Amino acid sequence: MIDPMEPSFPIIQPNLQISFYFKLQSIRDLYFHEAIKKTIDTIEALDIRVLDQQLSEYVDPGALKRVASFGLRGEVFFPVPTLLEKNPFLLGYYRLLMGLSQKEFYSKGPFGRFKGLEERGEIGKTLRAQIPALCLSLVKAAEILVNGVDDLSLTIIHELQLLTLGPQLRGGSNTGIGQEAAKEFFQIMKELVTPYIREETKRMIHLTNDSGRNVLIEFSSDPDVQITEQLQTMIRPLVSIEIKGGRDVSSIR
Repeated sequence: MIDPMEPSFPIIQPNLQISFYFKLQSIRDLYFHEAIKKTIDTIEALDIRVLDQQLSEYVDPGALKRVASFGLRGEVFFPVPTLLEKNPFLLGYYRLLMGLSQKEFYSKGPFGRFKGLEERGEIGKTLRAQIPALCLSLVKAAEILVNGVDDLSLTIIHELQLLTLGPQLRGGSNTGIGQEAAKEFFQIMKELVTPYIREETKRMIHLTNDSGRNVLIEFSSDPDVQITEQLQTMIRPLVSIEIKGGRDVSSIR
């Protein structure tokens, strides 16, 4: 007879999911539908008219009509300036809805300048004039989304956002593991070469070896660590190191 108190297989530790749960709760009010609802609730009647006017100006009438046919207001899909000015954090809501990771949206195109909206809820003075162009770009993307799916609902919006958020949380967790591994490796490397160190920063160790040659150990990315020798006429690459952290041994070679 099986004793339920003594499992024959190891117990899986769902620590990552527990961490994701609390992160999810912390961003729910910033980037999910709750954020739009709370923002709309704070907008006065006059501003609601401005919101509706901007929606009619920025969004194709057919796309607005399609969203309305499912009982939804236009702003759940289409960002307009008055909404982002009222709550800049909502840029994260629309980014997640469009299926764009932070890296893809802010690092691989012209949108990096707007990162402060999502992260700090701020619109700098120089950016305020560019908000209409940002909204128009996202509205055109949202129109493609609205016309490309069979059904529209708040549930579908939430599910699409979660599909984008999942890899983002996973990537953030992996980045944290990598950063801790890099710190540990830096400390080990420093201990090994301490007698030879001439200069040191948080990301660099400059040393002179037993042969009197200048060697530079640099911590960056791709590769994570690069060791070079400084000659009179050139810099000669010696070693490149990729740091692996965590317990996944699949990439060890």
